[in-house]
Amino acid sequence: MTAENGAQPNNAHFAHPFHHIGILVPDIHEAMERLGATLGLTFRPPRTFADDYIEDPEPRLSTTVVTFSLEGPPYLELIEVEKGVWGPEHMGRLHHIGLWTPSESDCRRHLLEQGVTMGAKIGEPGSTPFYYSNPDDLYGIRIELCDTGEPGQHLNAWLNSDPHSTETAP
Repeated sequence: MTAENGAQPNNAHFAHPFHHIGILVPDIHEAMERLGATLGLTFRPPRTFADDYIEDPEPRLSTTVVTFSLEGPPYLELIEVEKGVWGPEHMGRLHHIGLWTPSESDCRRHLLEQGVTMGAKIGEPGSTPFYYSNPDDLYGIRIELCDTGEPGQHLNAWLNSDPHSTETAP
């Protein structure tokens, strides 16, 4: 859609135009320092998600190290390289745009109508997962869907917590 024809974008499926952008980095501490100094950002202490259940496309357990900028939304998310959806072949470009949605199933349907298919999901069976689109469907960029229900509440609690607290984030 273009502004020339007066059409308004359809953001009904998303809680924000976008919540964050994610990039993969080889060393999260070095990236926090360099990107922080270069872009004037500060970052939360990194958090390790051990034994994340992920399907990309085969089921496996993953250990993911993540941080978010304190500034946002939109936030800058840094993810330390691992494998699969987080593999080094996905470095060197924008990895994903994080969208928060009140209904991940409605949003997945909307994206499918736009020719964007899902290629990976993270979350225990029976939970509401995070979904990642296939990068080939949208100029090499993934869309990450986060339901504003339970997964979004846990992530939001971390993003809104005191970054200097010694307490474990939810």
